[in-house]
Amino acid sequence: MRGQKFQSLPDWVKRLSRFDLSLTLCTVCLLIISVTYINGIGEQVQGFLANYGTKQIQWIIVGGVACTVVAVIDYNYYGHFWWQIYVFGLIMLVSVLLFGQTINGAKSWIKLGPITLQTAEIAKPCTIVALSWFASQAHRKLSEFWHVIPVICIGFLPAFLVGLQPDFGSASTFIPVTVAVLFVAGIRKRYIIYPILAIAIMTPILYFLLQDHQKKRIDVFVHPVSHPVAIARGKKLAEKNELPIKCMERMELMRSPYKYINELITIKKLALAHGMEHKKITPILTSRRPDKTLLQEFKNKNITISKDLYNEKPDVFTSLKQFYLAEGWHARQSLLSIGSGGLNGKGIGNSTQVRLGFLPQTVSTTDSLYAVIAEEGGFRMGTLVILLELGLFISAFRIACYAQNAFGKYMAISIAVLFLYHTYINVGMAMGVAPLIGIPLPFISYGGSSIVSSLICIGILQSIYIHRKGIESAEKLKELKT
Repeated sequence: MRGQKFQSLPDWVKRLSRFDLSLTLCTVCLLIISVTYINGIGEQVQGFLANYGTKQIQWIIVGGVACTVVAVIDYNYYGHFWWQIYVFGLIMLVSVLLFGQTINGAKSWIKLGPITLQTAEIAKPCTIVALSWFASQAHRKLSEFWHVIPVICIGFLPAFLVGLQPDFGSASTFIPVTVAVLFVAGIRKRYIIYPILAIAIMTPILYFLLQDHQKKRIDVFVHPVSHPVAIARGKKLAEKNELPIKCMERMELMRSPYKYINELITIKKLALAHGMEHKKITPILTSRRPDKTLLQEFKNKNITISKDLYNEKPDVFTSLKQFYLAEGWHARQSLLSIGSGGLNGKGIGNSTQVRLGFLPQTVSTTDSLYAVIAEEGGFRMGTLVILLELGLFISAFRIACYAQNAFGKYMAISIAVLFLYHTYINVGMAMGVAPLIGIPLPFISYGGSSIVSSLICIGILQSIYIHRKGIESAEKLKELKT
């Protein structure tokens, strides 16, 4: 009787009953945590964040419907329409460059009626489908260099378009996905190693092409505090050039101690070259802005000095306190939020960092939501979130092993890598072990585009699992036994 009832159900209901339980459980738990803490932030802050919890639920419903539709359809159909799906993703990226809205210095959003979409998030599953299908074809011999180039181009083009917005954080997500597909497809190691070396060599050059706010984010990550070695070298240099003791004391409070001492030496030499006495040089060197004081002194004495010879250097004379109140504020406050949570946390809706305005409210529900969770839920909740995200990765990797063909395997692996990369960067931003590049934490950070895109990826994984290798023959055997 049970077998007859099961046979009378529609095919799509049967497919839903074959969802991967571990993947579903991890996803649902993360979404519940997301809504709970976003709603808690809205209750204590009010203002524009008051209804973010409700909006998140609405996007989850939309994403859940999309996930279900994608899951019940055989994923092999997506391969037949891979180029249409890929072109759709590119059209979205081009349209945002033409008609998008600029938010936080990046033209990443496009308004479609009452809905605002971040097109880079929509382009991610589209690119994954195209990459995986193209690489999975039997006639694509990825061990040969000329067959690798088209696959790289498929991954590079959306990354390039996202970089034009400019949103280098979202653009960077296409790199590990492309590398993962190529690696699993059997590419020769040198084809991966050489580009990585080239990127490493080009990184210092690309740094100077970034905008100022993007450079500052990298500076915060690479150089968060004054290095003890720089302080030691600065002291030796100061003693060698007979700088005042007060300068050496102030050096330890500076953002860049060694550069600070070097600049003081330059100022001293310039002052001596223009006939200034030693007793007048000391007040200049010990002032808060020696560069400004020197130029003002030259002006008072009618000494003309060109900007090519010397100009103001505000970055060199930035103290650690000034740095924390400006560029390093976000990173430091996120770290303080995590540390202040302790083992059990302060309770949902009791984040002092958010309520008192120390953690910027504009990012408290997006880039810094993990820091809020760790503060309110403590070490236990912070660890649980990481374990659940890791569970997504393991589940996706396990589904890749069950896939009936290379296309399914490549898609599952690339989605697993995408989730892992997002998790590392977002959690790393909060902990100070990754640069602040604005990547959402999957199923946790607020954002409709991110939630829908991630749930579509879950739908793809569920479709691969539903239509996994040997499932049809196993069902037929079960029907014969009943």
